[in-house]
Amino acid sequence: MTVTAAPRRSKPAPASARVGAWAKQADCIGRPEAFDDLRRTGEALRKCATCSVLHDCREWALRNAVYGVAGGMTPSARAQWRRAHRVPEPVLTLADFLPLDIAVADQGRGLSAPT
Repeated sequence: MTVTAAPRRSKPAPASARVGAWAKQADCIGRPEAFDDLRRTGEALRKCATCSVLHDCREWALRNAVYGVAGGMTPSARAQWRRAHRVPEPVLTLADFLPLDIAVADQGRGLSAPT
C-alpha cells in the first residue's frame, strides 16, 4: 500500500468529505468512546479488525492527523509506519480550523484578540 501525505487544501473540506463516503459504513460510527480513549485500545482494535471499511479507514488514518485508534492502528503504530515508509507526520495548523477568509487574512501574523 502506498500512502502519501495529503496536500494542503486551499479550502477546508466538510467533515464528511475529509473522511469519505466509506465512513458511513464504519463500525465505529456514533461510538467514538473506545477509539478516543487510549485505555480502551484493545476494545477499539478488536472492533476495527472486523470492520468492512478497515482498508479505506487505514489509508485515511495514515494520511491525516488522527487522535486515538483509527484504521486498526494506534497512534504509535501509525507513527512507526510513517517513519518506516518515509511518510511525513501530518501537521494540523490553526488554519485547518478557521474559515478560509480568516486564515488567509492572517497570513502568518498570528491571531490576536480585537483591541
